[in-house]
Amino acid sequence: MAEHEKRLWRQTLVHHPRGLVVTTAAAVGVGVSLGRNATEAVWLWLVGMVGVALIRGLLYLLCRADLRREDGRSHWRVWARWHDAGVILAGLQWATLAWWGVPYYQGVDRFTILIVLAALAGGATANLAPSRLVGKLFILLVLLPACWQLGHLGDTPNLVFAVLGAIFAWVMVSGHESTYRVLRQIVALDLEKEALVVALSARSDEAMQANAELERRVADRTRALLYKTQHDTLTRLLNRRGMTEAHRRVDGREGDVWVLAQVSLDHFKRINETLGHEWGDLLLRAVARRLLSQLERLAPRCEGRPPVVCRWGGDEFMLSLLWRQPLPDQVLEAMEGVRQALAEPYTVKGRSLTVGVSLGFSARLWRPEDTLNAAVQQAELALTEAKRSGRGRTVEATLTLQMLHTRRNCLMEALRTATRDDSLTLVFQPIVSARSGRPEAYEALLRWRCAGMGPISPVEFIPLAEDSGQICAIGHWVLTQACQQASRWPADPDAGRPPPKVAVNTSLKQLLQADFAAEVRQALQQAGLPPQRLVIEVTESVFNEGDIDRVLATLLALRQSGVEVHVDDFGTGYSSLSRLREFPLTAVKVDKSFVLAGDERSLAVIEGTVLIARRFGLRVIAEGVETAEQAAALAALGVDELQGYHFGRPAPGGPLAAPAVSVSAPA
Repeated sequence: MAEHEKRLWRQTLVHHPRGLVVTTAAAVGVGVSLGRNATEAVWLWLVGMVGVALIRGLLYLLCRADLRREDGRSHWRVWARWHDAGVILAGLQWATLAWWGVPYYQGVDRFTILIVLAALAGGATANLAPSRLVGKLFILLVLLPACWQLGHLGDTPNLVFAVLGAIFAWVMVSGHESTYRVLRQIVALDLEKEALVVALSARSDEAMQANAELERRVADRTRALLYKTQHDTLTRLLNRRGMTEAHRRVDGREGDVWVLAQVSLDHFKRINETLGHEWGDLLLRAVARRLLSQLERLAPRCEGRPPVVCRWGGDEFMLSLLWRQPLPDQVLEAMEGVRQALAEPYTVKGRSLTVGVSLGFSARLWRPEDTLNAAVQQAELALTEAKRSGRGRTVEATLTLQMLHTRRNCLMEALRTATRDDSLTLVFQPIVSARSGRPEAYEALLRWRCAGMGPISPVEFIPLAEDSGQICAIGHWVLTQACQQASRWPADPDAGRPPPKVAVNTSLKQLLQADFAAEVRQALQQAGLPPQRLVIEVTESVFNEGDIDRVLATLLALRQSGVEVHVDDFGTGYSSLSRLREFPLTAVKVDKSFVLAGDERSLAVIEGTVLIARRFGLRVIAEGVETAEQAAALAALGVDELQGYHFGRPAPGGPLAAPAVSVSAPA
C-alpha cells in the first residue's frame, strides 16, 4: 500500500508544474482582464496568489529532491502533506475571489471570473487526479462559493447559473473520481507487472509462463479498454470515436457511393418522461438490434465491405456504407426502407411501444480526401430538414437544401436587427361591415424588405422568426407601431362614427409571456389609443392543451382591459365548442380557404360557424373576399364583417392612405 501511495505521489509531482503555471497564469489573467475595474483588494489578492505560487514552486523542488533520496532517508509523506496544504491554500484564495468578486463585479468582469473558475475546476480533474481528497476539495473551493453568491443575487438568470454551476461542480468531482480510479488501476497494473518481473528472474520457466500470462492479461485489458472507448455501453454499438476510427479504415473504390445516414427518434423524450429511463434504455437497445438487422439486409450492396453503425448520442444513430454504383433513387428507397422498419412497433417487456423516426442522409461519390465531419454536417442538415418539415420523413442532403439552409441562416441573422434597421413596415387592410360596407377596422400586416435580398414573404420570414426566437421582439414592434398609427386615424364625423379599430396578429409565444397583457396596456397608453379600438388576433393554436391555462389567463386580462380578442383562421386547427365557451372571445374570423372555395361544403361550414357564433354571442368575420358575389353570399349567411381584396388591398397608413371601397349592403 505504501508503494502504491508513493507512486501516486510521484504522479502528483509530474502534474504539479503544469498546474502551478496554469494557476499563476489564471491569476495574472484575472488581474489583467479586470484592468481599471480591479480594486486594491484584487491586487492584494493577486500578490498573495503569486506569493503562494512561489512558495509552492519551492516546495516542488524540495519534494523532487526528497524523492531522489534512498527510501530510508526519504520523508515523502511529510512533503506530500505540505504540498496538499499549498493546493488547499490556493483553492481558498480562489474561493476568496469568487466569494467577493462574483457579487462585486458585473457583466464581462463577472463572466471573466466565472470562466476562469470553471477552467481551473476542469483542469483540476486531471492535474490533481492523483490526490483523491485534495483534488475534490480544490474543485469545490473553486466552484461552490461562486455558485452560492450567484444564488444569493436573486434574479432568475443568476439562479440558473448557480444551479448549472452546482451541477458542473458535481460533474467535475465525479470526473475527478473517475480519473483517480483509472490512475490507481494503472499504478496497480504497474506494480503487478513489476512483481511479476521479479518473480520471473528467480525461475526461468516460470518466468516465461508468467511473462506470457502477463502479456495476455495486458493485451486483454488493452482490448477491453479499447472496446470501452470505442463502443456505447448501452447498445454495444460503436460510439462517435469508434465511428471515426472505422471511417479511417474504409477502403473505397472508384464508382462507390458513400452513404452516411443519421437517424433520430422523434419525441423520444416522452418515453423517458412517461415510462421512465429504464424503458427508454430498453427501447434504445431494441432500436439498435433492429438497425443491425437492417444492415444485414443492406450488406450485399456493399460487396464485402460491411456497413458501419454507431450510436451518435442520445436518441440518434449514424449509418455509413459504401454502395457499389447504385441506380438513381435506389439509395433514397433503401434509406426510406430503413426508416420505415425502425418506425414499426417494438415489443418491450411484453408491451408494444411505438416511436417516430426521422432520417437524413448524404450520398456522394467516394473520394479518399472526404472527411467524416463534412459528411456528418450534410446528414445533420438533411435530418434537421426532415424534422422541420413534420418529422417521420427521409430527406437527402442536396445542393438545393444547402442553398435553402444558407438562405434561412442569412434571413434569421437579418431578423435579429430588423426591428432597428427600418426594414420592417406595416400595411393595413380594411375590415368592413357586411351591412353598411363601412370600414370597422384595419388589420395590421407586416412587410419586410431585407437588405441585399429584397422583399421577403411573411409566409417565409414569420416561421423563421418563430424558430429563431425573434417573434416576441418583432411582435412587440408591430403592436407598438400599429397602436401609434391607429391613434392618428380620424373619426367619421358625417356618420357620427369613432375612428376604426386596428387588428394585430399575435403569436402564441407572445401570449405565453407572463407580462404580455401589461405590454399591451403600455403600448395603448404610450400611443393614447383607447383599448376598445385594439383587436388582438390569435390563431387556433391557443387552444392547445399544453398551454391553455397560461393563454387563458392572458386573454382574460386583455378582455378585462377592454381589448377585443378574435380567433383567426377559424376552422382549420384546434377549435372546439368547449374552447369557444371557455375563452373570452369577441369574434371568430373564418379562414379564407372556405371563402375562396365557395362550394356547398365550404358554405355549410361558414353557415354552421355563424349559427354557433350567434349562440356564443360572437361576431363572425370572413376573410379572402374578392368579388361582390362572395360578399353578397356571405352577408346572406349572416356574416358580420368582411375582409379581402374586393374592399381594398393592404396599404400603408390605413384610412389615411386611401379609404376602403364602400360596398352597399346586399339586398
